[in-house]
Amino acid sequence: MTWKIVADSGCDYRQLATPAIDTEFISVPLTIQVGNQVFIDDASLDIDHMMKTMYATSEASKSACPSPDD
Repeated sequence: MTWKIVADSGCDYRQLATPAIDTEFISVPLTIQVGNQVFIDDASLDIDHMMKTMYATSEASKSACPSPDD
């Protein structure tokens, strides 16, 4: 039997150094919507740009957990 551990990007772990045999660890990014822009919480997220966009809009920002298909 194989196992897959799936966590969203809010998890403190991005990878497991020594996973058990037949175990895979996957981190799936959350999304943050600011106005009409969607930011993906992964290694390429430009936090400064996202924060400038947040400060420039009066709309509430939204976040979403990954879908099961992600």
